[in-house]
Amino acid sequence: MNQSCFFYRRDGLLRRINCADILFLEASDNYTRIHTEKGVHTVRATFKSVLEKLEEKGIVQIHRSHAILVDRLDTITGEQVILAGEKEVEVPFNRKYLPQLAKHLEIIGPPLDLEDEAES
Repeated sequence: MNQSCFFYRRDGLLRRINCADILFLEASDNYTRIHTEKGVHTVRATFKSVLEKLEEKGIVQIHRSHAILVDRLDTITGEQVILAGEKEVEVPFNRKYLPQLAKHLEIIGPPLDLEDEAES
């Protein structure tokens, strides 16, 4: 099985999503919305359970209800991240998740400190 994709059940069918197509995940009660370049897929599974299955594929939580594919990350600001794709997408970001996100980033120069950047 190709580790860069997964399947989810919808309308009695198994549907495929390639991990490289993912922009971000969004929690919605007992469902998770998976946003891709091609559209939004709604999966009947909690955000936590989907995140646990996809963490090894480069998905990182950045907000209580949002996670991103790190390879899509373009810019980090104090309250949002901007994802690269056919068009830029802004996703809510909470600094609480910065240490977790930073583990997946190669940062050159001074350490990332969003508090200082917000004051500039």
